[in-house]
Amino acid sequence: MPTKFRSSATAIPIEEAVGTVLAHDMTEIRPGQFKGMAFKKGHLVKENDLPHLQFDYRPHAAGDALSGK
Repeated sequence: MPTKFRSSATAIPIEEAVGTVLAHDMTEIRPGQFKGMAFKKGHLVKENDLPHLQFDYRPHAAGDALSGK
């Protein structure tokens, strides 16, 4: 189904996400413990964020294509 909305976001491997800006909010769910926002849209991904992103079983992150990386 075509959509009228366009996004500059592209899926990139987590290992290449350092220095990019997240294009959307990312939630974290730990059954019985926590459900909420892990990262907010616009968050600049840093090296120390990678283990958290990988723990959530996310092989790709949507980075903003306009982030400069």
